[in-house]
Amino acid sequence: MLFSALLFFQSCRVYYHSSVTLEQAVKEQKRVKIKTKDKKVNKFKRVEYENGMFVGIKKVKGKIVKIPIDANEIEKLRLHNKTLSIIYGVGVSIVIAYGVAFIIFLATWDLNLNFDGLGY
Repeated sequence: MLFSALLFFQSCRVYYHSSVTLEQAVKEQKRVKIKTKDKKVNKFKRVEYENGMFVGIKKVKGKIVKIPIDANEIEKLRLHNKTLSIIYGVGVSIVIAYGVAFIIFLATWDLNLNFDGLGY
């Protein structure tokens, strides 16, 4: 169970809070998260500009798929924050590991408290 929790948090991705343009996303060549005006969320490995249109690159069932992006439908486009993703994944994993170790420590520690002479 501990390892599955560690794997889960290692796969979390954090995105910058501020929105960028499609042109900036193409230039950065980073993962992106796009929220459309109808509240749908799409995540792409990167955005490219091909044949006069923007396309999102996504891997579906092991194959690379290019999905057209309508710039007029974008509400928010956020770039992947790799540094914070690593810190978040490692930090949460460490906290979980120490938490589990502390629980095991408390469960196996002999808490033989002696209250003699305290009036109880």
